[in-house]
Amino acid sequence: MSKSLSNLMRRNRFFGIVALLTVFFSGLLSLSLPSQPLFNQGMEEKSVKIDGMTVRWSLQPGGTIECTMTAPTTGWLALGFNTHDDIVGTNLIMASIEQGKVRIEDQYVVRSGEHLPVNMLGGTSAVSNVQGTEQHGISTVSFTITQHAQDRFHHNLTEAASVFLICAYSMEDDFAHHSRMRQHVKVVM
Repeated sequence: MSKSLSNLMRRNRFFGIVALLTVFFSGLLSLSLPSQPLFNQGMEEKSVKIDGMTVRWSLQPGGTIECTMTAPTTGWLALGFNTHDDIVGTNLIMASIEQGKVRIEDQYVVRSGEHLPVNMLGGTSAVSNVQGTEQHGISTVSFTITQHAQDRFHHNLTEAASVFLICAYSMEDDFAHHSRMRQHVKVVM
């Protein structure tokens, strides 16, 4: 075999190995670097889209629900839970992103126009695992909430329960500012 043919075969084998390794490692990287919060595999993800706002949720083993809300705003977003089609009595999770940090409150609507943090009313926040981003005028906030009511300011959100989701957002970060959009939708958890 000539020396040039031997060098060509060696070079082709080298580039073939490099190509295989590149494909292999790029596949691993794409699996390990999610671009957004992931829901646990095997759990049914549900969602609603209303007036530009999208809400996704997934019931998880261990009695929690993973929720994500996205809206075309740089102001606050809110997701409420109620067993009745009413704002009063709603457990309202309000969130905003200011200077890259998520501010979130677990609130209860005492009367129309008056929502207070549950810890000020003697309850305990059911929210954990908070994440959020604000990019190009769109805000996304993810959080985990418990399925079982731990006090009178929360509702049981167990599998197959019918509840009203109160979906809202504002153009301002101030939680006292009125909503630009608020809709109620009945769902089955």
